[in-house]
Amino acid sequence: MRRIFNPFLVIITKPPLIPLNEDFKWQLLSEILNVFDLRFCKQTLTRRGIVPLHRSVPTIKIVLLSMFFSCEISYAIKELKEREVLRNFLKISLVQLKRKFMAFLVSMNPKSLLLLFLKY
Repeated sequence: MRRIFNPFLVIITKPPLIPLNEDFKWQLLSEILNVFDLRFCKQTLTRRGIVPLHRSVPTIKIVLLSMFFSCEISYAIKELKEREVLRNFLKISLVQLKRKFMAFLVSMNPKSLLLLFLKY
């Protein structure tokens, strides 16, 4: 049997999301995500109408994680389900299903999110 090389067949592998304390990117992301655990930030989210906090804060953290490492949200959710180290890093105890996550993300008011990030 003869094998034919196909130059158009490209396999794309995604790097695993494993938090490393020595890596500058993970340190910076940690500093950014720690802001969402502050009482002031939670009060601001509530004032802007981004409630309930037990669902909105993990949602924002997952979106920031996927934006920070330029990966899809579904890939970030899959990695969170597989890696306890990553859940501990984000301080998320329970990862929502992708369907529920997207439904909650769509239900959030885009104007309030935009005003929140532009003002603070």
